[in-house]
Amino acid sequence: STVDYSMIWYRPSLIAVAAVTLARFTIQSLGWCNDLERCCGISAHEAQPVIDRLWLLWRRVYTDGSPGTYIRTKFLAPENNNVSSIQPPASIASLEPSDSEML
Repeated sequence: STVDYSMIWYRPSLIAVAAVTLARFTIQSLGWCNDLERCCGISAHEAQPVIDRLWLLWRRVYTDGSPGTYIRTKFLAPENNNVSSIQPPASIASLEPSDSEML
């Protein structure tokens, strides 16, 4: 199963904020965005443990190959923009708020 039940304790909005922050960092090397706190009411401090957990899950699935082999293969296809070819960062920076307004 690809379900990781350790994430069940987190609110969906907190997981979403963590996923957006991790994606911003991975694709553009941008950290925390103050807009996230303004729009969602979730601070960088509150989101950090969830970001760390998502990053660890992503690295585990990416490096171990299971249970995400089918998902990784599916999203390697051109019609899915090859998104699973994006490697997780080797490490994640601390989430210092930035002045960037870009989500």
